[in-house]
Amino acid sequence: MASPNKIEQYNLQILCLELKSQGYNQDDIAQKLSAELQGSREIDDSISQSAVQRFLKKIKDQRSEEAGEIVRGYTQAAVPRDLELIEEVQNFLLSIKRNEETDPETGEVKDLKINIRDRIYAAVSLARVTFDKLKNLGALDPPETGETGENGQPNTGSPAVPTGSNVRSISERFGIGAGKQTA
Repeated sequence: MASPNKIEQYNLQILCLELKSQGYNQDDIAQKLSAELQGSREIDDSISQSAVQRFLKKIKDQRSEEAGEIVRGYTQAAVPRDLELIEEVQNFLLSIKRNEETDPETGEVKDLKINIRDRIYAAVSLARVTFDKLKNLGALDPPETGETGENGQPNTGSPAVPTGSNVRSISERFGIGAGKQTA
């Protein structure tokens, strides 16, 4: 088992974090913590820059894991609800695009008498909502160029595009695309 960090051993965690939040670099923090030990605590020991680095990395990793747990919990709770809302918006926009509405009680299809400009706007909005939904679900595969961008992520050179199976699935589900004629 690794030996405890001197910062924890001498109970200097709060002071170390305060100095870091004040903008001190690791060397300066190490010097100030060493001065604290030798001064007011009268302990003949010192804190190295590497001890400060290890301590701050440990704290960063702990906070990162805690934040990750919070985000995962939120995502698990929020995503299903958000997807249901997106589904409602998609259905609404699709009914406008098709210029028809199905009565939920009788199943009868009614003409909405919506002008073409509003129908085109609904179709474009439907495409955007659907694209965003698919992108956020990871159903879109960005084409790889083999290069990396400034952030170190793969550079796709173009926006994500749906795979063939995703396009067929979307087409079948919403009655749009190849093989189906819509108004």
